[in-house]
Amino acid sequence: MKTAVITGADGFFGSHLTKYFASNGYTVFAVVLCNSPTRSRVEGLGNTVVIPFDTLQDYEKIVPMLPMRPDVFVHLAWAGVSHESRDEIDIQFGNIELGICAVKLAARIEAERFI
Repeated sequence: MKTAVITGADGFFGSHLTKYFASNGYTVFAVVLCNSPTRSRVEGLGNTVVIPFDTLQDYEKIVPMLPMRPDVFVHLAWAGVSHESRDEIDIQFGNIELGICAVKLAARIEAERFI
């Protein structure tokens, strides 16, 4: 069984990538914020398991919900997608921390590839 873990799976790119992987024989573990207004983009998709989380900083909490050794781990989650937010340094530092947590999570579950 081929598996993929995608953070930000409910975003614009993430939802299309989730659909692509799911339609090509992967079981997709779609990691999304609990309170995401776009979560419906991936809920109910075949071959997709939605994993809600509060923050990736507590990534150890979602480890039991993810497969060990997924074929691919794609990190697409980020904050501040609006034009105004892109220049906010605190938001971007948070995105750097989010990326580091994603790398740690991918290493913890022994992902074959990290994108």
